[in-house]
Amino acid sequence: MTQDTTWSGTVLLDRNVQVLTGKTLTIQAGSVVKLNPGISVTADSNSVIRIQGSDASPVSISAAVPGTYWYNFHASQPGSVIEMSYTDVEGGQIKVSNGGIGNIQYCKLHDYNQGDNPILFVIDANSIYVNSTQVSDYYEINIVRTVALVENCLFEFTTADGIDFDNVPAGTIIRNTTVRNGKGFNIDGIDFGKVDFMPPGSRARVENCKIYNFSDNGISIGEGALDVVVTGTLIYRAGSGIAVKDSSIATIYNNTIYDCGYGIEVYEKNTGLGGGHAVAYNNIFWENQNGSFSLSTDATLELSYSNLQENIVDTVANNYSLDPFFVDASSDNFQLSPISPLRGKGINGEDLGAIFPVGGIPVPTSDLILGHPQAFMKYKGDSTINIYWSAGSSIQSVDLQFSDDGGVNWQQLASNVLATDESFTWTVPNIYSTRSFIKVIDHNDTTHQSRNLLSFSILPNGDTTQLPLYSRLSGFYQTPIDVSITAPPGSVIYYTLDGSDPTDRSFVYSSPIHFEEDSIPVGQPELNITASDFPHQPYSYIRSAPITLNGPMHNFYRTPNTTLIKAGVLRSRVYTPGQGLGNIVTSTYFIDSDIEDKFKIPVISLVTDPENLFNFYTGIYIPGATFNGNAFTGNYELSGLKSERPANFEFFKPNGQQVLSQEIGIRTRGEWIRNLGQKALTVYARSEYDLENNFNYNFFKSLKKPGTQETLDEFKRIILRNNGNEWGIPGNTMCRDGLVQSLFDHLDLKYQAYAPTVAFVNGEYWGIHNIRELNDAWGIQKNYGINRDSLIMMEDNLDGQYQLITGQAGEEASFIALKNFIGQNDLTIQSNYNYVTDHLDISNLIDYWSATAFTNKRNINHNQSYWKMRNGHPGSYVTEGQDGRWRFMASDFDGGFYDPDFNNLNFIITEMSDSIFKRLLINSEFKQQFISRYADLMNSSFDTQRMLDRIDEIAAAIEPEMPRHIGRWRTPDNMQKWYDNIEELRIFARVRVDFQRAHVKSQFNLSGTHLLHANVDDMSHGNIIVNSLFISSTLPGVSDHVYPWTGTYFENVPVTLTAIAKPGYKFVRWEEISSTSSTISVNMTSDLTLTAMFELDFSSQNGQLMLYPNPSVDGKVYMNDFYRVTVYDITGKEVLAEQTTKELNVSQLAKGVYFVREETGLQAKLVVVTNGE
Repeated sequence: MTQDTTWSGTVLLDRNVQVLTGKTLTIQAGSVVKLNPGISVTADSNSVIRIQGSDASPVSISAAVPGTYWYNFHASQPGSVIEMSYTDVEGGQIKVSNGGIGNIQYCKLHDYNQGDNPILFVIDANSIYVNSTQVSDYYEINIVRTVALVENCLFEFTTADGIDFDNVPAGTIIRNTTVRNGKGFNIDGIDFGKVDFMPPGSRARVENCKIYNFSDNGISIGEGALDVVVTGTLIYRAGSGIAVKDSSIATIYNNTIYDCGYGIEVYEKNTGLGGGHAVAYNNIFWENQNGSFSLSTDATLELSYSNLQENIVDTVANNYSLDPFFVDASSDNFQLSPISPLRGKGINGEDLGAIFPVGGIPVPTSDLILGHPQAFMKYKGDSTINIYWSAGSSIQSVDLQFSDDGGVNWQQLASNVLATDESFTWTVPNIYSTRSFIKVIDHNDTTHQSRNLLSFSILPNGDTTQLPLYSRLSGFYQTPIDVSITAPPGSVIYYTLDGSDPTDRSFVYSSPIHFEEDSIPVGQPELNITASDFPHQPYSYIRSAPITLNGPMHNFYRTPNTTLIKAGVLRSRVYTPGQGLGNIVTSTYFIDSDIEDKFKIPVISLVTDPENLFNFYTGIYIPGATFNGNAFTGNYELSGLKSERPANFEFFKPNGQQVLSQEIGIRTRGEWIRNLGQKALTVYARSEYDLENNFNYNFFKSLKKPGTQETLDEFKRIILRNNGNEWGIPGNTMCRDGLVQSLFDHLDLKYQAYAPTVAFVNGEYWGIHNIRELNDAWGIQKNYGINRDSLIMMEDNLDGQYQLITGQAGEEASFIALKNFIGQNDLTIQSNYNYVTDHLDISNLIDYWSATAFTNKRNINHNQSYWKMRNGHPGSYVTEGQDGRWRFMASDFDGGFYDPDFNNLNFIITEMSDSIFKRLLINSEFKQQFISRYADLMNSSFDTQRMLDRIDEIAAAIEPEMPRHIGRWRTPDNMQKWYDNIEELRIFARVRVDFQRAHVKSQFNLSGTHLLHANVDDMSHGNIIVNSLFISSTLPGVSDHVYPWTGTYFENVPVTLTAIAKPGYKFVRWEEISSTSSTISVNMTSDLTLTAMFELDFSSQNGQLMLYPNPSVDGKVYMNDFYRVTVYDITGKEVLAEQTTKELNVSQLAKGVYFVREETGLQAKLVVVTNGE
């Protein structure tokens, strides 16, 4: 609106209205405003929305389409004002934010249960005043970081906290208000907390309120509230009267708390936040089931001049235990009778208990409100629930009716029920209906009635195991198909084709369903989901990133510029009356005459109700209702279980063979990348979704359990990654992080395995997604065999250092203490260094920082993950990861392989002032170990040709898919740009080793490098270990012929070589230097060739059991003859059954010490390690 405007009469809004700066919108008394679904009216800075109803002529604001919600009236900017008086608001939200001012008096707000959205939402406003207002049938009133005065109000029938104050400042008051009838679990009458636990805590007063019928606390004071006063208030029938938690401070006086769990609870709720602290006096605690108070060990309660039920008489604190003589507790009249012994017993001679009158406005005499059931609730058939209502004094009795078909037909449940009963017990019929309504009717005036605005659901009792049977399996088809669905006689089959969950509102199956080749033509209009713009197919044109974003991240999104492949999705379920409702069965059909040659990488079909991804309020793939224009806001920023959505997951090989199909959960993930168009998703296998609660498939063909040769083919969670921070920038390769981490497969470092796939969402082409291993507690358990409950896992992330991810509160202190020890002690003293090596896995630390330095990962101050096994088992040959030492893990290397000449080693050492790595370099042993290992890695895992081969391998795998991916997401810009980006990876690989060797020489003042040529006289006779490298065909970077092997080493840094004879042979000497010691150390002052000489070992035939190689590194062990042997672990447990052989396969054995015993008594010790140890 560009000028002052007045509305009167009936106004229909079919589009959003914006009151521009300095203008006023006036809605006159008696006006009726109807809004289409999702429509809002917003006031800009210094503008006014003035709604001027009167007692005789109120204003009505409601939905134009019955059974829908509009969005909100919103004072959105500094100086904006919303003034409301005598206004009835149904089916929408009132919001005040960002310096706006709200003034709401003599209004009714009701019937709004839209996800987690408050009916009255005030955040960062200048102020809010609410007076003489009735709020009912709603999800929460939320006031955040705003001075508020709430008085003379009535709040009832809420599905969350009646009113929630977060971070409110001093001056906030709620007084003379009634808060009642919170139906559900974990619902408080009044709650004081913080947004995301961020300070400051709340400061407020509660005065002369009446609070009753809540499942949790009457008043909850938590999360570090700084000063909350509760006085003059009456609380009854609540989980606890008042709870003071988590270092909050409260003063509680002159209150009556009756028939609650406890009168006062003072305790620590959230681990690590500490107990609450309360001073309480002049109170009455009576008939509370569990006691007058509960106090945890870390909380404090100063209780005096109060009346307690428990016969506790404290003459020092003046606490009593006397019958209060209420006027009529059975009728909820808790005033003290004239003869009450508690009169005059207060600290200054006052009466004890609440100061009457308490509470707010009474229910208007003609009011009739259905409070429960409410919209979206779900009930089981044959269950018993209470129907609740409230009625004004003019209504004597009510009738109750029920409809299961959306209000077309009604059946009587009860007649002439006393209105003052306010509840009726109802046995829910055993039917299936998502269109159920209850109606409460004035018995003497049947035109006067109330019903739930939107429907609730009834799910039949006794879920059936019957599943629909499809005539065609999921997979690839070259020609059109018809799919028949069968179910037991008498059943109904509901089905959908758009990914949505089948319900009784869906198609009913009657004949075969036809699927044929399909696609999404280019040029569809972009759909930006708002409260009034709803999601629909094609979903691939829904904008999934903000149009504008304030903050450090980019918000890249573009619509597709090519025709997209479309698969057919069929979802159905069976309803058998009297037996129940079956689970949903999902199938995906890819139909294309060229389908068998279409994909070169595996295909994933992810199917979920579109509301889970794209609903404005609940969809986790879009900015949505929680986006406010700033970074780190938006629906996709939700985390934890509340952000998880159910879905179906199918995994196909490139030839179309389905190898997995199961119900799963999905969440968006990432710190900086959630606002990008293509999201990264975490995929969860859970028993709550499917009988199969793991992913039992070898997604990563070369992935072994650390320290073993055992394939890892069971996962609890996986990642579908969008390529991370690289996505949407010019250098996007769609493989960088996966490529970089794949080079770590032979390091002593848990990395995230990688496999490229192409994904479809609800049948629509969604582009390349990299399946990645998730190294959370479940991942560690699957990899290392350590129960996740025995893990301490931490991160340095955007929330700060030392974030405890898994473990018990306070356990982060052990890592911090170790880091402080390293930072504060002289590590040149051997005992100090030994202490560090006892608590920190040094070889793992060296490999982590070697990988970080070499690949040029620069975000070194966050995205660090480290873990340990609580109460591990120290020892030389303990199973890997189980020794209780801290270990680092690789994550987020999508910033690597840039700027090959950058000296990241120096950057790490100089820029990280508190770096463990930097401090340890003071120790000469550690420094030499690092330089030697770094040289080893540049000769093996980071060998130039090996890196180039890996780049070519991964690029070749995704190249056929890249044109379609670019057409879908337009990142990178085109194929030529992608080829250029891949070539940049190759450039890095070609030159990085030379730069790094120069950087090492510069950093440690080394004079040069030389070539070491290690050889054996015959590969069948033996091998050589160079430093940490076992030179064999399995070592990364070796040539096809293995020997002679050549590596580059630094001058005057000792290189250790060990000759290992194979069975039947023995080491004789080093040819060039005539040394007979199998292990030698050499200083490289020039290029050097060393050849290990072996000869037949005739002593191997003299009755000795000999094993080679020992330690075993590649899963194979050879014996010097055929023996009948059994293998035992160090506890004596048999781990390999008896067999006659000359070759043992020990690939399934964990790292450790074992004993091989021959049937005649010969025995030999076997050590199993991993390559590189």
